[in-house]
Amino acid sequence: MENQNIIKAFLENDINDPVFKDAETFELLQSGKTDNIPGYENEQTKYLLNIFKPDVFEDLVIIACIDVPGIITFKFDFVGWIVQNKFHPEIIHYIHPVLEKHLKSTYGFLLYQEQSIAIIQEISNLIFKDAENARKAIGKKNNKQIEFYFDLFHKGCLSNSSFISGCKTINKETDEVIKELWIFFETNIDSVPSLKKRSVLIQSVLRSYKIAYLTAHKIL
Repeated sequence: MENQNIIKAFLENDINDPVFKDAETFELLQSGKTDNIPGYENEQTKYLLNIFKPDVFEDLVIIACIDVPGIITFKFDFVGWIVQNKFHPEIIHYIHPVLEKHLKSTYGFLLYQEQSIAIIQEISNLIFKDAENARKAIGKKNNKQIEFYFDLFHKGCLSNSSFISGCKTINKETDEVIKELWIFFETNIDSVPSLKKRSVLIQSVLRSYKIAYLTAHKIL
């Protein structure tokens, strides 16, 4: 019966199921002894597992996002910062209160395309298409379009009472926060590792986690 429940959770991909919060599985992954687990075989991935100490499913999605070739060598500071934020969340600074809602699970870092679109929409009330196009314009460094979408973003922020209230809680002028947010988007959208689709990452992480779970419980 227990194995049937495990298989059911796996088939339904319900990441809220207790199967995806299994201590033994995370202990195995944290150890880096993952030679036989697809997606976790290479040395860089094992290193990231070991220093990040994933203890929730979202941590594995983060690792999948930042695990690009050479990340340890040419962007070690980035890895160090996100690990530090994980273990010391009190040091995380959010430019505007609304960012915490969207970035808390990634320890203050903008990692996913979905995050950038959701933040732009909530702060400026832009429709999904405009928020997505703003993200694309920044990623492609299209200066003409960047100027156009910054203007839309700026106007949207100034007409959003909840955004203005948030600025007041941190004692900052709205224009100052708008500029800081746009720089934040430009810095993170056009960066390494590039923003990825969380929905796509989850599918690959699910496959690896399933093998890890079965391995940890000696079902394989």
